[in-house]
Amino acid sequence: MRITRLLVLGVITPLAFTMHALAEQGAAANPAVPAEVVATPGEPATAGPPAAQPAPRARHTVALGPEGTDDQGRTGRIHTVVRGDTLWDISEAYLGTPWVWPSIWKENPRVANPNRIYPGNRIWIAPGEMRQLSDDEAVSLTSGGQPPASTGDASVQPMRIQEVPNIEQVGFVTAEQLETAGALLASPEAEKMLSAHRRAYISLGEGQVEVGDQFTIVRENERVRDPETNRVLGIHVDKLGWLEVTKVGPEASEAMIRVSYEDITRGDRLIPRVELSREVPVHVGATTVEGQIAMNPKERSLTAHYDVVYLNRGTDSGLEVGNPLEVYKPGAVAVDDETRVKHRLPDDVIANLLVISANPDASVALVTSTHLDLNRGNLFRSAENETTSQAAPASAPLEGMQWTARTIEKGDAGHGTAPPAKAAPPGARR
Repeated sequence: MRITRLLVLGVITPLAFTMHALAEQGAAANPAVPAEVVATPGEPATAGPPAAQPAPRARHTVALGPEGTDDQGRTGRIHTVVRGDTLWDISEAYLGTPWVWPSIWKENPRVANPNRIYPGNRIWIAPGEMRQLSDDEAVSLTSGGQPPASTGDASVQPMRIQEVPNIEQVGFVTAEQLETAGALLASPEAEKMLSAHRRAYISLGEGQVEVGDQFTIVRENERVRDPETNRVLGIHVDKLGWLEVTKVGPEASEAMIRVSYEDITRGDRLIPRVELSREVPVHVGATTVEGQIAMNPKERSLTAHYDVVYLNRGTDSGLEVGNPLEVYKPGAVAVDDETRVKHRLPDDVIANLLVISANPDASVALVTSTHLDLNRGNLFRSAENETTSQAAPASAPLEGMQWTARTIEKGDAGHGTAPPAKAAPPGARR
């Protein structure tokens, strides 16, 4: 069984995605004539010498299509392809970046080759999803029930994109992934500790792998449990690097370690390497989700921007990649001393998160801002946007301000005074 390798968004040149819908004259009337394909995704164009590089293509303006709503209540837009459109241009116009479309393009059994688009094709574009539509589907997604046409509304702002620079090292896998993982068996040179550019034998052979397949090397660190039920949600693993199969044998294969983050040893596990997008479109979910942080992998150090946390809610609860969340402390109850009436204080929002990976039971969220450390059991909920206001941290007292018992006794509370002078030693002259 061949394990498909996904492309790396960060290293593919723009030319790799330039799939023209430049049909010849009359292509709109004959959709069987495909648009020109300059390069195929996953096969980066080879850069030639500077003199051989083609002149940059003139910028193409994409007319934005009308809004629609899918059967789950999510809002998106319906784009009608015209001559000159490319998936590169369409992604940039609607999503704010041309790089993201390969990671969110949804396979459609009606489309034999999704790399080819034609004038007249209709594409559904929503946060985290791009897919082709039939004419009937396009009509059903519009509120008026009429075939959609491009609006050309230049005032529509593209969706915000969140960069996730460290997504390669996010170490959360399901228990099933680890149970079915391959293993690193040995080194041809009998080395106990391996690193990048060293050979290794792995426990996967013919029928399981092919030359060129890539695997992430992981080591189990800790089981992630639901704070509410104590059920295992997944496994927090240390990602040690990744390797590529170079020679396939009947029962085991030889591989080359391409990248290592730390020492790799016999027994470390191998899971298929999946390249997650380093750019995540931000969008508010159709449902409100509440839950708890199941683990902060950096619980013993300060939580910072771009750290990640694991959550006890996933796609089964309505969470999707790109959903903004907020971590909060429930407001306490305060009593008015005069009336004895109880008042619920506002919740204190302490951090903002963005879902960057999700499975049915759990998800991984990026910390986009925080002013407190985040810990297991902290409450989270869906946010209206990714910039929910947070309470500012308490400011330091003004320089020279000191509160002392003497200050309060004199009724000067709230006014800074110098600290009282030390009493003179016995016998000293006054």
